[in-house]
Amino acid sequence: MLSSQQQAAKCGLGSSKGYAPLERPDASIANESQHQRLIGFMEVTPRDELFDAVHYGRMTPEEAEAAAKRLGCAALAQSPDPSLFNPMGETWWTLPMAVAWIARRTHADVLDVWDRYRLECSDWHFREWRLGCDGPVHNGHFLESRKAATIWTLDISEIYCSAHGATPVGAISVRDAKAKLWKALGENALRATGINTESRQRVEIADYEWRDLEDIEENGHDVVRARVARPSSSPPISHSESGPVCSATPR
Repeated sequence: MLSSQQQAAKCGLGSSKGYAPLERPDASIANESQHQRLIGFMEVTPRDELFDAVHYGRMTPEEAEAAAKRLGCAALAQSPDPSLFNPMGETWWTLPMAVAWIARRTHADVLDVWDRYRLECSDWHFREWRLGCDGPVHNGHFLESRKAATIWTLDISEIYCSAHGATPVGAISVRDAKAKLWKALGENALRATGINTESRQRVEIADYEWRDLEDIEENGHDVVRARVARPSSSPPISHSESGPVCSATPR
């Protein structure tokens, strides 16, 4: 059985204009729950109906989550129990984890950018979509797994918190936190490794290199590269493709 959520996932939801076709016998059918019954799928549950309502824009995600709670259903957007995750006990951290700790000094902020936790979370995202090649375009929200964190994730969070007056007391900017991290790495107070983009091997990044390195995001990963031209023997180093890179002991 394909649930309405699974069927919607086949409709090109990777981008806001992803209108991939999904064959159906009757394009006039108003929603997937009715469609499932007509073509002999199993009985649609109240939870399926809530997903349909959000997909088709009849309910907001907040309204659907409230309705699920009233019906005694589990939350539609899933997040694991934070108490089951302890990023502070990890020896190696990603760049976003290290920057988050320096900027805010809270377990919660480090957890929020720990990929092991994030990849078990799902969030609502607005999408325009259609069924079939020429069906009507619908506006709604769909659940998507949270992506791996990058420093840009922290930048976006900082902008949001600033706009809503939610910046924690005592927090410093992501830019200043990153500068502090670079300084610590340059002084060999912390060690870092990365995946060399040519050899595909993990290598340690020497402390003296950090004065010449800057970070960028490529394909959803943090990458550090030289600010000036480097010999071809020193290619960029990817920091997020294969996991944690900073050996950071919180103080």
